[in-house]
Amino acid sequence: MPVTYVTADVAAAIESPVYAILKLGPGIDTIKIPEGYGIEQYVASLPSDACRYAMKWDGEWHITYQVFRDLGIAFAAVLILIYGLVVGWFQSFKTPLIIMAAIPFSLVGILPAHGLLHAFFTATSMIGFIAGAGIVVRNSIILVDFIELR
Repeated sequence: MPVTYVTADVAAAIESPVYAILKLGPGIDTIKIPEGYGIEQYVASLPSDACRYAMKWDGEWHITYQVFRDLGIAFAAVLILIYGLVVGWFQSFKTPLIIMAAIPFSLVGILPAHGLLHAFFTATSMIGFIAGAGIVVRNSIILVDFIELR
């Protein structure tokens, strides 16, 4: 496939490639080439047609995409595993839902802090969210177990 590489470095105010892609993507959508069609943009796959102009976001973005995708899949799998284990422990399908309802509250500390500090949401932030969700679930289980013992 014929290819032309365009490289750039995102540093200083915009450190993550995600923010650069979000900012540049709409501008690239407005470009009309002489053949009369727009440039298609790909973020996770390669263009399938070598006869049309297309743009593939790659490099550090691809690594970022893979990390968030893999962490998200692992988090979803662990949520299902936790649900199954808690169902087995408490012999109830409703109790795990009550326990796991607290998981979104782990975002309460992360998102406002990122917004106030103008910090970027990174893979480290995602790992912190997952760890916070684990702590919330553990504390919820302890609380529910204590309530059932009384």
